[in-house]
Amino acid sequence: MRLFIANMTKFNVDFSYRPPGYSGVFSHLILSGEQVEIPHDFSAPDIHAVIRHHRRSGMRIAAPRVGAGLFYSIGRPFEFAN
Repeated sequence: MRLFIANMTKFNVDFSYRPPGYSGVFSHLILSGEQVEIPHDFSAPDIHAVIRHHRRSGMRIAAPRVGAGLFYSIGRPFEFAN
């Protein structure tokens, strides 16, 4: 599964996560106004565990009009509005 994280804040974000069953922590710097693809081939349960963890701190699913914050998209990149 492909997971994309978009940073729609005015500051850079260090996105850290550890899927169940993995011993190490993964981390990606996401610049303001940018997105990254989580570059691991995780299973659907692993991806959903990462999403559940970050939803507790306010991450939301990507939508056409999103506002500010961290957003996720499963399967395809987030499309930024002009």
